[in-house]
Formats: sequence, C-alpha cells, structure tokens
Amino acid sequence: CEAGRVVLEVRDDGTGFDVAAATGRGLGIASMEDRAHALGGDVLVRSVPGEGTLVRMEVPV
Repeated sequence: CEAGRVVLEVRDDGTGFDVAAATGRGLGIASMEDRAHALGGDVLVRSVPGEGTLVRMEVPV
C-alpha cells in the first residue's frame, strides 16, 4: 500500500519491447486496464528494448 492506494508491480529483466511501436492493446493489458479503471485506478506499462518490462497497477483503497 502507498498513500491510500494498493499497488501491484510486475517487473522482468527480459528483452523488453518498444511500447510506442506496439500495435493495439493485448487482451491481458486491456482487461487489467478495464478492471483498474472500474475501481478508480490505472495501469502503467513501461518497457525498454534490452532492459525488460514493468507493469504497474494502482487502485485506491
């Protein structure tokens, strides 16, 4: 928990990808975003080629 919010982060140190070049939203990310928004929260996907990926979901308590 951080300042009245529940935070879930998943990170890896894999190959990563260019988020700007990714086409469309995958079903998994779209589903996470829909659920987070329904609870007043948000999802962040950050990735850098060669450096891995971070998926962070925050929702208010």
